[in-house]
Amino acid sequence: MDFIISHLSIIFAAIVGIYILRKFLSCGIFTLIGNIIIGGILYYLIDTLHIVRMSWSFIDWIIIAFFGTPGTIFLALWHAFF
Repeated sequence: MDFIISHLSIIFAAIVGIYILRKFLSCGIFTLIGNIIIGGILYYLIDTLHIVRMSWSFIDWIIIAFFGTPGTIFLALWHAFF
């Protein structure tokens, strides 16, 4: 019986934790950080899947850090045409 109660309390704590995390992620700063992370993942996928040959440089990192996903799309178009 204690085994079931302990598992139920862990599940309840996980649900509450996800709810609190979702509330924090809706704040402005966390969406900015999420945009930067997604921009970096998109840059990596574009390079890895050979959609566009991206040359990793410090300037690319700065553009992704400031602009996130739109910056990555701009860099992909830039590397594709120039």
